[in-house]
Amino acid sequence: LVGGGSPVYPAVFLAFLTTIAIGVIYYLGWQMQSRVTGLIAATIAGFSYYMVLAGRWLANPTPLFITSVLLLLSMWKLVEGKTKNIKLLWFMIALLVGISLHFEAASAVFYIPMIIVFWIYLYITNKKAIPTKFTFIISILLFGLTLFPQIAFNFKHENILYNNFQKVLVEEKSFQSPFTSYNLIKKRDFFWDVFSSKIFPGIVKYANLYYLAGLVGIVLAARKIPKAISLLIIFIGVPITGYIFFQGNYGNIYDYYMTGYYLPIILLFSIGLGFLWNKFLGKIIVVAFFVAFLNLSGTLDRNLINAGFDGPTHITLGNQLQSVNWVFEDARQLCDQEEILRLPSVAQDDECSRQFNVDVYVPPVIPHAYDYLFLWQATKRCGDNLCGMIKEPQK
Repeated sequence: LVGGGSPVYPAVFLAFLTTIAIGVIYYLGWQMQSRVTGLIAATIAGFSYYMVLAGRWLANPTPLFITSVLLLLSMWKLVEGKTKNIKLLWFMIALLVGISLHFEAASAVFYIPMIIVFWIYLYITNKKAIPTKFTFIISILLFGLTLFPQIAFNFKHENILYNNFQKVLVEEKSFQSPFTSYNLIKKRDFFWDVFSSKIFPGIVKYANLYYLAGLVGIVLAARKIPKAISLLIIFIGVPITGYIFFQGNYGNIYDYYMTGYYLPIILLFSIGLGFLWNKFLGKIIVVAFFVAFLNLSGTLDRNLINAGFDGPTHITLGNQLQSVNWVFEDARQLCDQEEILRLPSVAQDDECSRQFNVDVYVPPVIPHAYDYLFLWQATKRCGDNLCGMIKEPQK
C-alpha cells in the first residue's frame, strides 16, 4: 500500500530487518567474548557477498535472520544467569520459535528439538533458569497462538497443510537413515559448502587456512567462555543432526533451509578470530583474513551494486520490468494498428479492446514473481481492465 504495489518496499523492509540482525550479532559477540568479536562478526555478516544476497532476498526465509539472533540472545541471557526476567525470556523463546515456523518450516522446525536439548542443558548447569509450571504453560499457549492462523487456514482449506505434512513425513519419507539414500559424505559436503560460502564465496584455496585458524581459536576459547561455546554448539549442532536424517524435497536440500543458522555460525567463527586477536601473531592472522575477505567480497558487492540492468547474469526488478513493459507496449502497438485501420474491434475509450494472453516460463521455478509484475503493471496502466491482458498458462 505504501509503495503503490512496488516490490522494492518490502525488499527494503526485509533488508532493514537484516541490518538490525547484524546489530544484534555484534551485541552477542560483545557480551559473549569482547567488542572485537562483535565487530568481527558484524563486519563479516555485513560484507559477506552471499549474506548480502540473502539479506535482501524478497522471500519468506529472510526474516529468520532477525528471529534467529533474537532467539539466540534470549537463550544467552538464560545461560548467562545475570537476569531475573526468566519468565519474559521463555515467553520470548516461545514466540520466536512459533513465528519462525511461519517463515521457513524446514529451517525453524529444528528449533523445537534444539530448545528441548537447551532445556536439558539448563537443568544440568543452571536450574534457576528452568521455567516454572506456570511459565511453561503460558509459553506453550503463546507458541500455540502463533500457529493459530495456520491451523485456521488448514481447516478452512480442507486440511491442506495437514495433508501436505502427512505427505512429506509419511509418503515421501523425508526422515530416513543417512546411510541409505543420502549418505553422510554428501551431507558433510552440503553443510561445508553452505557455511563456508557465507565467509569466502566460491572455492578459495587459501580460505582453509583461515577456517583452521578460526577452529583453533574456538577450541582455545572454549576454556575461557564455555557457556557461549556450549550454547552455539547446541544452537547449530542439534539442527545439523536433524538435517542429517532429513531428506528434503524428494532428496533435495537447499541452501536457504539453513537461513536461521547463517549468523550463529558466523558468530562462532568470529569468536575464534576474537580469541586469536589477543595475541600478536593472532592479530596478524585476523588482519590478513580481513584483507583477503574484504578484497574478495568487497569486489563482488561492488559489482552487484553497480551491475545495472544489462549484465549477462544479473536479474533485478529493473530488467524484469523492461521485459514486462515490452509486452504491454507490443500489445499496445497492435491496438494502434487497429485504430489506424478503423477496425470496429477498437473500443471508444482510451484502451484497446484487443485481448492478449501472457504465459511466462521460468525454469525450473513457478513464475509467481512475473505473475505479480504483470498484474501490478497492468493495473497501473489500465485499472481493472488490465489492458486486455488475460493470464492463462498454456499447456
